[in-house]
Amino acid sequence: MIKQNDIEIPEFEYLFNNGYFINIYTGSKKGFNYKIIPDKEKGITVLIWEGIYSCDNSEIKKEECFELSKDGHEKMVQFILDELDNFEKK
Repeated sequence: MIKQNDIEIPEFEYLFNNGYFINIYTGSKKGFNYKIIPDKEKGITVLIWEGIYSCDNSEIKKEECFELSKDGHEKMVQFILDELDNFEKK
């Protein structure tokens, strides 16, 4: 796990490992929520929302897609950290 700014983001291998498994990951910090959805065809999709409810019961503030690769994963991590930083500045 990557631990920064009091949140955890899974390593690339957790999400996708040589085509053997694909894991969805959801995390949060004090009202900032994110869901990471890897897909072999679509890549890595990240949903960002605020509040205490699940993404299914909330307004999605941001949705961003990244390449399903280690490079795409690095960009995804930076995106989540940037969005958290923006959230905390409110």
